Amino acid sequence: LENQARAPNETNLDTHYIIPEEGVWNVHVVNRHIRELDSCPKITPRAQVEPGSGFRASAEFEPPEPPASSSKRTLIENAAGEVALTNPSSAPLPQPAPSSSLSPVTPYQLLPKLRWANIGRSYHWGSKAYDLSKELAPFPEDVKDVCTTVVKEVPWDDVWASEGSEQVPQEDWGMEGPGWNSWPETYEPDAGIVNFYQTKDTLMGHVDRSEVSSTTPLVSISYVSLAVVSDGLG
Repeated sequence: LENQARAPNETNLDTHYIIPEEGVWNVHVVNRHIRELDSCPKITPRAQVEPGSGFRASAEFEPPEPPASSSKRTLIENAAGEVALTNPSSAPLPQPAPSSSLSPVTPYQLLPKLRWANIGRSYHWGSKAYDLSKELAPFPEDVKDVCTTVVKEVPWDDVWASEGSEQVPQEDWGMEGPGWNSWPETYEPDAGIVNFYQTKDTLMGHVDRSEVSSTTPLVSISYVSLAVVSDGLG
């Protein structure tokens, strides 16, 4: 909350609100001693601010296209990833429309609506793809250290072995097959998503198909209370 949900990282709140660069959590911490809501600073909905009015948001404002008139969520069905994409698209992805029905709120009121923050590479949730047209944000060193340590500790010779004792032949993976022998030295994370869960939130079963390479390691880190987590296995 303190280090990741702030500029230059994007959060789900940036679409609808002008979030201070220090992030909604840090603004809340500074002002949490204020008991009266009328005296607490408010965070302004993005739709109420004209572009170029002097506000600096953590994500660039672009006038959006009107949303389609449908009450159903659009299912994004990306094609399964190849071993590696040699020419990933760098075209800018369209920005979602900010809600026009929101009112100014305090940081405390807005915190329960925080769902995710991008770190490193910008992830476009509307199309379930990385927006490679945007500048790469710095990747947190502490998260990077955890990820690289995990990758170094995995016995990749065993992971990529076939049912017998031999490894899967390199030619079976195409021209850009996995180079597991060098991952302990070359692996470096450049994109991540930090998810924030409330007490009753759930995560549906899903398949990640957004990575440019479908063989490079993807590390998942969970900080949870085991007493309230159900993994769906029993």
